[in-house]
This record gives sequence, C-alpha cells and structure tokens, in this order.
Amino acid sequence: MEDLTVSQLEDLRQLQLQLNANRDIYINLYTKIIKQTFSTQMNNLVDGEFNIEAVKLNVPQKPPMLPPQEYTPMHQLSTLEEVYKATMDGLSML
Repeated sequence: MEDLTVSQLEDLRQLQLQLNANRDIYINLYTKIIKQTFSTQMNNLVDGEFNIEAVKLNVPQKPPMLPPQEYTPMHQLSTLEEVYKATMDGLSML
C-alpha cells in the first residue's frame, strides 16, 4: 500500500465505498425478503385449514389398587438406641 499513487488510492477509496453501499443494499433487501417470507408462512399457518379427525385416544389403564398393608418400621426401637449409642461413642472418641 505504501507504493500506491494518489490516484490509485482515490480509485481504491471509490471501490471501497461502492462495496459498502452494495453490502448495505444487499443486507436491507435480504432482511425484507426474509421478513416477507416468514410473515407469509405464518399467515398461511394461521389461516390454514386443519382436518380434525375423530380418533380414539389410547389411554393406558391405571394399575389395580393394592390393598393397604401394615407399616413395619425398618429399625426396631432397641436397635435404633444401639446405633445412637454407638454413634455417640464414636463421636466422643474424635
């Protein structure tokens, strides 16, 4: 770029300006076309006719209810007391 003449720099500047102008025109035109395309598709989707068919839904049946059972705790009270005492002894050693 250092060995260019003033006239060549002016020509280069004009080319850059034309490139920028063409790019702006392209971007504006592209956004208008895309906007028109999407709005047309949305209008067609909203205004479109839908064929609703009477179809029986395949809903799975609920499993039968089990009879209530007695609750049995996992730990008996005496076992729980032993675990508590062992835990407290372990903590006191720390």
